[in-house]
Amino acid sequence: MNELQIGQRVRRKTGEIGSVVSADKDPMQSAAPLSYTVKWDETTGPNPEGLVYPGELEPVQPMFLIKSGTRYEFYLEDPRQSGYKGAVEEVTLEGTDSMNDWPDGAECPEPCLGQSKTDSKHYRGFRSKKDCVKAGFQYVTHDFMEEGTWQEMRKK
Repeated sequence: MNELQIGQRVRRKTGEIGSVVSADKDPMQSAAPLSYTVKWDETTGPNPEGLVYPGELEPVQPMFLIKSGTRYEFYLEDPRQSGYKGAVEEVTLEGTDSMNDWPDGAECPEPCLGQSKTDSKHYRGFRSKKDCVKAGFQYVTHDFMEEGTWQEMRKK
C-alpha cells in the first residue's frame, strides 16, 4: 500500500471511516510510517482519534459529484475530463452496495442519500431516511445515482 497523506479519507477494515491526522514514523528509520493517527467520523468511529497500523487501513475511493437540481450524480472519473463544463466536487461515497437489500420480514427499502454532519464532502447511501437520521447523517435526497463515467451516463 502507498503511504497515506495527511487529510486523506480512510476506512478501517472493520468499517469505520475517518481522516488521517498524522503519520507516526520511527525516528531511527526513514521507512514507511509505523502507524497513523486517524480522526474517526463521530458517526462511525469508536473513539474520536486513535492509532492504527497501516495494514488496517485502506484509502476511500474519491468520487466526483455533479448536483443537477435535486439530483446528485456520482462518478468514478472526473466528468471534466470528458468535456463536462459545469461545477464538479470531489467527495467520498459509501454504503451504496447493500441499500437495496430486502431481507424477508424487513421494510421495503427506500434508498436515500445522507451527508456527514462532520465532513461535508462525505456521503453515504442508506436503505431509508430513518436509517440515515439514526446514523447521524443529514438527509439529502432520494434522487441520486452512481456511474463510472459521465459519458456512460450520457449514452443512456
